[in-house]
Amino acid sequence: MKKEISVKKNERGFGYIELVSGAHDHIKTRVWVHGSIACEETIEFPVQNARVHSTEKGGYVLRPDTNSTVYWVSIPSGYRGDAGVERVENGEIVCGGKEFHSGQGSLGLTAWVVINGEKYINVYGHRSGRRVDDENVSIRYYKDGEEEQLIIDSEVCELLK
Repeated sequence: MKKEISVKKNERGFGYIELVSGAHDHIKTRVWVHGSIACEETIEFPVQNARVHSTEKGGYVLRPDTNSTVYWVSIPSGYRGDAGVERVENGEIVCGGKEFHSGQGSLGLTAWVVINGEKYINVYGHRSGRRVDDENVSIRYYKDGEEEQLIIDSEVCELLK
């Protein structure tokens, strides 16, 4: 899943991206972007050869780092439902939030996380609400932006062999 986020600049010329969550987008997670990555107007996730570092004061900085990839993963809920990320394999969750589909979230939401990983990550989560075909979410994301559904049911795995 590829996602483009626009890079903003502060008054001193430092680039950052804002990830929003909460009612009326009142919670803004600011991720500062290193100059070598922020040379364009947008950042396309996954970002290869980069890593998000947490500062002592709770800030986030996207910096170049070999053999690492930064993923932005979202799980949308159904109508008037909920969604969440339960666990991640082959990576670590750096930050996350829930973006509401309406002002107070009564129409549903999209759970998002930023993950430091390597060649691929496995994301497991859940979603509910109307028009949801499967409540369990299990997806493998690759660093080139491709994704595939993971099959968890052992009985289905045996039948496919």
